[in-house]
Amino acid sequence: MKHLSKEVEYNTDTLSEHFNEVNKAEILSSIYSLGKEGKNVINTLNQIKIAKELGGDFVGDIEDNWDIEAKGLKLELKSQVNIALGTYAGQINMGQWQQKEGWDYIIHYLPKSFSNFLEEDKFVVFSWEDRDRMIEYSTADGKLTWTMSLYNHSGSFRRNGDKVKWMLNKIHNLESLRNFLKL
Repeated sequence: MKHLSKEVEYNTDTLSEHFNEVNKAEILSSIYSLGKEGKNVINTLNQIKIAKELGGDFVGDIEDNWDIEAKGLKLELKSQVNIALGTYAGQINMGQWQQKEGWDYIIHYLPKSFSNFLEEDKFVVFSWEDRDRMIEYSTADGKLTWTMSLYNHSGSFRRNGDKVKWMLNKIHNLESLRNFLKL
């Protein structure tokens, strides 16, 4: 007897069924083992997590220029998984943002889980109006960088004083981020 092939959908139900023997610890271990590719997965998971926390929707799977829509706002979320090791003050950077268009805010997310100097998650928020200044402060390869000292700043400015002063009022925790965005 011949069996005719039929189309099987690729969706969350079939994925769940296929991976029903794989547990969360194994998934997380695999993500970690993937290195840079795994960090891309973490970034996507952070976008989903923050979309929920802001009462919005994750749209990064259908929209390339922003990841979250919340109350009509288009939010691009960049997340930091680790601080650059071996740097004097712990360099943080946000790359691959200049080609993005149409967003209202780009938000850099640094989870406390991935740092040893934060007591809560922190967000640095840039509006579309900040774009020219962001480009001005970016490196030759297009990365906007700062150090971890920005999050616990002493008020003393040794280097990059204008940039640091400009960025200091852009730092939020989750509650102040919601308030700032009026969500």
